[in-house]
Amino acid sequence: MPDTTVVRTSCDRWTAIVIIGIVLSLALGVMVFVTSPTDERALAATVFVLLCGPLFFAGAWALIPDPDAADPVTHAEDTVERAWAQRAGFGAFTNLVAVMGLAALAQYAMGMRALPVPVFLVLGLLSFGVRYLVASRRPL
Repeated sequence: MPDTTVVRTSCDRWTAIVIIGIVLSLALGVMVFVTSPTDERALAATVFVLLCGPLFFAGAWALIPDPDAADPVTHAEDTVERAWAQRAGFGAFTNLVAVMGLAALAQYAMGMRALPVPVFLVLGLLSFGVRYLVASRRPL
């Protein structure tokens, strides 16, 4: 006879996720319905429930652990992925400092407009992503 405990546990997890998502969505809908300043309260509540429902489902999924998940690594700092991320992070930081210095120099010396902070954020994230990808392809 096959073992059904894993299926049952996983099923219980998804049942809890769905119930939590529905309850939170409906609670938000009731709150919007009660506090909405518009005449179309039912429409506003429905829109909030439909648009925020998936967020509540995702949040419940992230907060309720999967019983079938593998055990965490005992020493996470010793994994190869950690080494890749550390190497990529150091390189991305160096790139970001260099780009910010060049941007400050260009602004001061040439009178250029200042770059907004999100530009540097995107550049830093892109640099990290590319460096991580390269580090994962290269042997340690």
